[in-house]
Amino acid sequence: EKADYPTGTGDYDGLKQYDAGDALGTVTMHNFRMNVDGQLVTGFCGDHSATMGNRFKGDKWDSPGPVSDNVYPLLAYYYWSCENDPDFDGGETGYTSLYTNSYIQCCIWLQKAGRLPDYRTDREGWINAVAEQRKTALAYYNRQPSETWTDKDHAAMILDFYESGKFGTGWEFKEYSYAGSSTENPQPVILGIHPTTTENKFYIKKVDTSGNNISGVTFRVESEDGSFSTTVTTDSHGEAEFESTAGDGWYSITELNAPSEYQRNSTPVRVYLVANVASEIRLANTKTETEPGSLKIRKVDIDDPNVGIAGAVIKLTHSQTGQTTTVQSGADGWAVIDRQFVEQMHTGLWIAEDGTTN
Repeated sequence: EKADYPTGTGDYDGLKQYDAGDALGTVTMHNFRMNVDGQLVTGFCGDHSATMGNRFKGDKWDSPGPVSDNVYPLLAYYYWSCENDPDFDGGETGYTSLYTNSYIQCCIWLQKAGRLPDYRTDREGWINAVAEQRKTALAYYNRQPSETWTDKDHAAMILDFYESGKFGTGWEFKEYSYAGSSTENPQPVILGIHPTTTENKFYIKKVDTSGNNISGVTFRVESEDGSFSTTVTTDSHGEAEFESTAGDGWYSITELNAPSEYQRNSTPVRVYLVANVASEIRLANTKTETEPGSLKIRKVDIDDPNVGIAGAVIKLTHSQTGQTTTVQSGADGWAVIDRQFVEQMHTGLWIAEDGTTN
């Protein structure tokens, strides 16, 4: 049945209108809640031209019908965020839910109008359509877009995580028809029904400053209360997952290593992680700037080659000419040989020796 919109965040039940583009024109947003077996569930409108409002509080909706699975990734993303992020929906800073609800709502209407490409046959078209609606909603709610995280990045992330099963597993999405007595004939509502089981999994993503995925990066993840600690390594998509006994809350993420072409970001990052939610945690690395023609050599721990040793003096000597130079390793164990010396280096066999005294 229809419930009041939560107090403290304002009643946006039918008060918001904006231009959603040529495909939809002017739309009216009804950010509302439904009471489902004692639980308040945020709903989506089934028809962007029909009526809705708090005057229907207590009225019933029934006769659940199917929802196109082409919008499942979006609905799954929204409901998992609603469930797990305390600031996402209904909190004092619930603006994230408002613009997210709005652009997903418009994508539902695009699907009903036959204007949302099928993500299984036209992935790029689906991502572009979702990104365009997100851009419009952000502008309406006066939210500044990220300089490094584009609307297309966001849409692609939702699709990637949904297809990989990182959220949405077990959820059911249904469209309910109005079953009350009003002659105004309020529109149908679309709701997500909670899955019966959940997993306590967390996800992070590693990228460079250009948004490229970085694989093979190892992190130490620690809960703020000190009850949980683990290490994870990013896969070929730059992603890493782990299960935590500490559950939702604040975590510290520290980068332990980085590929040789990147500068290690050694500063711990404090983030709020929510189980089973594809959080947009993007930990960026800057590429190491080495001039063309330079050489690098790394000093590592003999017991663990992934651990670089800082401050090591390395002596290089040509086996025949005796030409020599020394370099010192940086914080990650890497030492860069001066380009000017490289240009003068004789070809042939060079011998690297540990020049440290301890």
